[in-house]
Formats: sequence, structure tokens, C-alpha cells
Amino acid sequence: MLTATSTSNALTVDSTYYGKTLFYSPTDTAAITLPAAGAAAGSWIKVVCLTDQTWAANAAVADTLITRNNTTADGVTFSTASNKIGSSLLLISNGTYWVATNESDCTLTIVDGA
Repeated sequence: MLTATSTSNALTVDSTYYGKTLFYSPTDTAAITLPAAGAAAGSWIKVVCLTDQTWAANAAVADTLITRNNTTADGVTFSTASNKIGSSLLLISNGTYWVATNESDCTLTIVDGA
């Protein structure tokens, strides 16, 4: 398994993260910005949060994230108390959009500006 680590509270991921699990340890409220749509279909990034911090994964372009029951989301957030440490998100590109799947039992909130 290929891995990456980061403690950045404002992290923009790029193609160097594809195919890796990111062990994420932000020190405060944090946000990950995904690459703009257009990653090759099947490209993926898995994020596992190791700290008790609210964090979000946001699409670089509005309405380009697909997640639970929403095909035009802007992002997803893990912010519920006692549902942050160990939160895990799998992000897979279908070639046009990113698909976000909660891989933990932590509460995920969908961000949709529509």
C-alpha cells in the first residue's frame, strides 16, 4: 500500500496522491481541496483522519462531487463530536467527477451550495 502523510490544515491534493492512502493529521479545522474534474477514471485517494479535528473534502469546482444521494455536491465534512478520529473517505474519479464514499462509521455531512 502506498501512503502519504500531511498535517496541513489547507491541503490541495494533486495527482501525486492518486493511488495512495493519506494519513491526515490536521492541527485545527481543515479542508482538503480535490483536483479539478478530469482525473483519469479509476484514479483514487483514500483519506484517514488521525486527529480530533473537523475536516472537509471539497471539490475544486462546485457541483462536481457525487456522494450519498447527491450528484452535485460541493464537498463533504466530518464534524460531529466523537466522529472525527478514524473518519475515512474514499475518493474515486469517474473521469468527470469525484465520487466520495464514507468508509467509516463516522457521521458525514454533505455540503451543497445549491
